[in-house]
Amino acid sequence: MLSSKVFRFVKYLSKSGKLSIWVLPSIFFIGCMAASFFLARTIYLKEYKYISEASHDVSEMVKQSLAAGLRYRAHSLEQFAHHWTSHGHMAFEEWESESKLLLNNIPSLKAIEWIGPEFRVRWVEPFYGNEEVIGLDILYDETRQKALKNAIENKTYTITPPIELKQGYTGLITYFPVYSDYKFNGFMAGVFDINQLITAALADWDASSFNIHIKDEGNKTVFQSGDFSETRPDWDQSVQVAILDKVWSIRIHPKTEFVNRHLGDLAYIVFIMGAVISLMMLIIVYYIELSLKTNDKIKKNELRLKSFIKMTPASIAMLDKNLLYVTASDRWINSYITGQGKIENQCFIDTFPFDLSQNVAIVKHIQAALDGVSSQVQEDVFQLPNRHCVWVKYEIFPWADLNKNISGVIMYMDNITDQKEVECVKNDFISTVSHELRTPLTSVYGAVSLLQRKLKDRVLEKEINLLNISVDNCERVIALVNDILDLNKIEAGKMDFTTERVELCGLIQEIIAQNAMFAEKFSIRFLLRCEMEQVYAQVDKNRFAQVLVNLLSNAAKFSPKDSDVEISIFYEDNNNVNIAVRDFGPGIPIEFRESVFEKFSQADASATKKVNGTGLGLHISKLIMEAFSGDIFYESKMSEGTTFYLQLPIDHGFFDEKLPHLK
Repeated sequence: MLSSKVFRFVKYLSKSGKLSIWVLPSIFFIGCMAASFFLARTIYLKEYKYISEASHDVSEMVKQSLAAGLRYRAHSLEQFAHHWTSHGHMAFEEWESESKLLLNNIPSLKAIEWIGPEFRVRWVEPFYGNEEVIGLDILYDETRQKALKNAIENKTYTITPPIELKQGYTGLITYFPVYSDYKFNGFMAGVFDINQLITAALADWDASSFNIHIKDEGNKTVFQSGDFSETRPDWDQSVQVAILDKVWSIRIHPKTEFVNRHLGDLAYIVFIMGAVISLMMLIIVYYIELSLKTNDKIKKNELRLKSFIKMTPASIAMLDKNLLYVTASDRWINSYITGQGKIENQCFIDTFPFDLSQNVAIVKHIQAALDGVSSQVQEDVFQLPNRHCVWVKYEIFPWADLNKNISGVIMYMDNITDQKEVECVKNDFISTVSHELRTPLTSVYGAVSLLQRKLKDRVLEKEINLLNISVDNCERVIALVNDILDLNKIEAGKMDFTTERVELCGLIQEIIAQNAMFAEKFSIRFLLRCEMEQVYAQVDKNRFAQVLVNLLSNAAKFSPKDSDVEISIFYEDNNNVNIAVRDFGPGIPIEFRESVFEKFSQADASATKKVNGTGLGLHISKLIMEAFSGDIFYESKMSEGTTFYLQLPIDHGFFDEKLPHLK
């Protein structure tokens, strides 16, 4: 409710002229900047969250893998001890053989010790390199004594803190109490290389992306990989894991390379591009607002002019068959009569102020009216004796006597020189604004398209949809600007047509091939059928292609999926050839058919329309076909489809050579 009231208030201020022309562009600019900031912040937070979640997942994986790996190796040694106990203390040779087998199966296990109940090492495997261990009293410190006594009382295993061994590696010793007839009978001990033990347990750990630091209960480093001097505490993940009868702490931190790979410059690029787009939108909306205000002023002037004309007597004259004045309005007399006195029985040609030798069209229209054909000319130019040109519009129609015999003509003429000048100013303004819009629009379109390709697989589908909408709308506005420029050129008579003798069948085949993208985009098929091998006409290739592409595009847009669009070329008569483009869409609504070829005419002009367009394509196509001395028309049936026809005069040089029977 509040937003709608604000919108209505802004609209009222804009119409009333109390709102600065920069206010609405500034609102768009702020909105675009806010959207850019939100999008960039969202990307940054998602990247940040991904790194934190990845660190947490790795810490849990390390915790589980380390506990399972050490438990598996300790369990293998425990089974060996139970096996030794269950066999009533196997013979030494058998103990030595099974010890070697266990050492081979567990690479990180470096030695197995047989310790008697007196807490001295009786034997070690392998013996060589470990001779000094024989007879060693394992109760050489208070901590060791306490741990071993607890293991005996609880009948469970215990492990030592990391020990730097003479063999050149950091060891971890696991003690398993052995019982005979329910009496303590020593220990079976396994000596592990702690680095190999942890490395083997963490075989699936991604060492290239994360650092790991493991400490025991005494805060002594058990294992470390990587440099923690560059860490950020907010990405650290610390967990504790039970290792046999001890509890170790594990600290995980992502490496700089991992962080840089997933926390790049994408958010900053998005924000910068958003700022650029916002600036472009500021300029675009400013020019649109300027155009709207200018058009509003022009419309107000036109309304004043129309009101003035309505209140003023029109310029009307009545002539007989000999073009002698019967009567005329005061305005006509003041505007189009030279000389003084009564006008009755004066000759139109003698008193008309314009040089008819420079414009014989009006004489032909008068003659046609005397033959019973009315004429209406929206604009024409006449030259005064002083070489000054005057623009007028006029209508000429016959009048009849009581016997319905044509007795003369009635002429209506209005000086539209001022209106023509205003129209020229308006056309120049629209042309200038359109040119000024096309440059920033092209830049915006290029930037958004690049952003769309770069972010295709890196952001959410919702955000990609926003970029897709931006690209579609840029393409639509660019097409509208191009259509306005073409329309301006044609109406101003500045459109250059380079006509040449062209073989239509081949040209149409090329145009269809070049625009196969329409068929792919809308999942339809273009089917070409030509009744003749060759047919020639005088056309401008590029402008004819523009007309045909517009019809193909419309047919593709309104056709159901997996349907055909049929293009056929056939003779209308000996002098004309028709090109038909038929679709099987919904057809043109009856209420819209009279305005199909008008400017900005669309069957669905609502804000929620399903098919985009500018409403200028068919109007421009009609003007181009008229420039070729041709025509464009259509047939349509609701729910059955529409067929548009392009009719062109045949170049008769072709018939003289190829089809003499059609001459």
